[in-house]
Amino acid sequence: MACPGPIASAYGNATTPIIRSVVRRMLGLLYVPMVNLDGNYPALEIVLRKKNGQMLVHLINSEGAPVTSEFRHSGVVPCTGPIRLRMQLSAAPSKVVLEPDGIALSGDYEAGEWRGLLPDLHVHAIIRIEGEA
Repeated sequence: MACPGPIASAYGNATTPIIRSVVRRMLGLLYVPMVNLDGNYPALEIVLRKKNGQMLVHLINSEGAPVTSEFRHSGVVPCTGPIRLRMQLSAAPSKVVLEPDGIALSGDYEAGEWRGLLPDLHVHAIIRIEGEA
């Protein structure tokens, strides 16, 4: 795959879902990301953090955000509905919790991958993974 032009700069300077989709497709050919979402969610951002030995997966829904300063934000961020996700983990987690509500997420672990369902995402949620290095 060839990519003429400054795609990284375009990605960093724009919030358009089109650029995000293109970059995700290109990077998908180069490596397997730790977190995958089944379906097309170009306005979801995934940020990985570690704290106190636990992996934290921040999910941010930026749908409805203004693309430029010329447009005003309506204040409405639509919910996503259920999201199937897959996470590459070196060992089965002892617990997967949706924060800030403390809801345990059920899922299956097989061959280095945990699969589960996030019931919905409005603006921001954190998936806390316990017991995985």
